Amino acid sequence: MTARASAARVATFQESSRSLRVLFWIILPFVIVHVVLATISGYRAIVQVYSVQLETDTPTLRPGTTVSVAVATSGRTTIDGVLELIQSTHAETIAVFRIPGHTNASYDPRTIHSDHRATLTSAQLARFHPGPARLRAIANGRSQWLRVPPPVIREQTIQIGALP
Repeated sequence: MTARASAARVATFQESSRSLRVLFWIILPFVIVHVVLATISGYRAIVQVYSVQLETDTPTLRPGTTVSVAVATSGRTTIDGVLELIQSTHAETIAVFRIPGHTNASYDPRTIHSDHRATLTSAQLARFHPGPARLRAIANGRSQWLRVPPPVIREQTIQIGALP
C-alpha cells in the first residue's frame, strides 16, 4: 500500500457521514438562536429597569391632583415601585405598585411599559404644610444571579398648595 492510498483511506475514515452533516446544519441554527437569546437575557437580568418618568398635572399639589409614574422594564423579573411625597423631614408613601415580568422571561425580550396614577386626597396632603416639597418615584428590581440591581429613582420638586 502506498502512502497516497494510505492517506486517502485515512481521509475517508475521518470524513463525517452525510447524516452527521445534516444533523449539524439542523442543530447549528438552533444553537445560534439560543446563544443570542441568552446574551440578551443576560443583559436584561443586569439592567431590569430602563426608565422611570414622573409627572403631575399641575405644578402645585392640591386635593385631586393626579401624579403619574411611567416605568419601562426589561420584563425579566417583577419590579416593585413606590411613589413618595417628601417635605423636609416628613415623608409619606402615596402609592405602591408592582409590574410583573413576562411568563417566559428568559426568552421574551420585549420591553414592558407600565403607567400608574395616584390621585392625591385632602387627608394625604393635610399631613404636610404649604410650601416646597419633592415627589419621588422608586423602581426596584429583583435578585438575578445573586445580584440585586440598584433602584432607579426619579424626583420632581413641586409646591404643596394651601388646603381649602
